[in-house]
Amino acid sequence: MTGQQCFGLLKIVESNMTKTVEIKRSVGENIRSGREKKSISQKKLAETLGVSQPTVSDWERGRKVPGLVHAWKMAIEMEIQIFSPIT
Repeated sequence: MTGQQCFGLLKIVESNMTKTVEIKRSVGENIRSGREKKSISQKKLAETLGVSQPTVSDWERGRKVPGLVHAWKMAIEMEIQIFSPIT
């Protein structure tokens, strides 16, 4: 692999990592916003979903993304869209 090919590959990886961070951040903002609009604490949401409060915090901070089952339950519980369309 040439240096130019390596550089191109690194650019692709960097772009994908940036998109992943943006998605996590967006999901976290949607969760926090929906939870606050419904006046639900992180602890109460965690109990409803059967997860720990630190897990909800990680989702809201964009450190982790909830699985589909938890995202679906949150969407129903808080009447929100968890995953925004990617443009």
